[in-house]
Amino acid sequence: MKILLTFLISFLPILASNLLTYNIYERTDRVDIMLSFDAPYEGNIFQKREKNTTSLILNSLSFDQTVSKAVNSKILQEFDIEPKQNSLILNLKSQDPIVVNASKTTDGFGLRIRVSPKNTPAQVATMPQASVKVETPSTSAPKNSNDPVVDSRYFIILGVLVLLLLFLFVFKKIMLGKQNFSGFTAPAQAPANKTKSISWLLKNQNSDVNVIYEKHLDKANKLMLLSYENRRYLVIVGNSNVMLDSFGEDKIQNEEDFQAFFEDNKKKLGSFLEERKNSLSDYKDKMSMN
Repeated sequence: MKILLTFLISFLPILASNLLTYNIYERTDRVDIMLSFDAPYEGNIFQKREKNTTSLILNSLSFDQTVSKAVNSKILQEFDIEPKQNSLILNLKSQDPIVVNASKTTDGFGLRIRVSPKNTPAQVATMPQASVKVETPSTSAPKNSNDPVVDSRYFIILGVLVLLLLFLFVFKKIMLGKQNFSGFTAPAQAPANKTKSISWLLKNQNSDVNVIYEKHLDKANKLMLLSYENRRYLVIVGNSNVMLDSFGEDKIQNEEDFQAFFEDNKKKLGSFLEERKNSLSDYKDKMSMN
């Protein structure tokens, strides 16, 4: 869970816009603060007033430095920028009450914050796009306005991570399944099709035949160790049905013995199958000539 939270937190700077530049324009009846971003700003703005400071909290916005700048205006005396987690706080310090309005540019890459005296009407210029709503935190909201705001983008990331975990789980199951089907197998009892393929070896069709180990020699033939009527049989089953040996349980006792036998005689068995294949081809050729 800690790893997942760390992974989610690492996405915060990617999802949020970044503040690139800020400029302050002083007028006799207002002060305009222009902010520019590296991506369209889609966050919310909250306003809080304490004594001589009006704070604007812009969530989903990042900046890599803290700024404190004096303003030579009767309306606004100081302007501060304070990064807080995934938000940016603009502190507007003024001796007299002020009115704050915010408007975005058409493309969303810019934001104008206009500060006017409270005792005069705010002269907000007409913008192509509707002004950003500056909200005051409700009483039901947490008192600490610096807490990070969770929006739909975090749930999207969480959903992607869950899908990724499910994909990895299914992929692991598939790989384990492939491993179980590779190499040696030791089924408890031979399926019906395997029993049918070795019917040429059985004397008593009602007896059980257990396949102890098996290994593919090629696409059409496999080497099998069978248990039948208290004896073990080493046979080749497939296009060539050949019994190689019959013995008790003392000769090949475990999987290691079977593997050792297979590795030691793999070339011989391959040559044997090739000779049988050639002999069968020669026989067919002679029959076709006759």
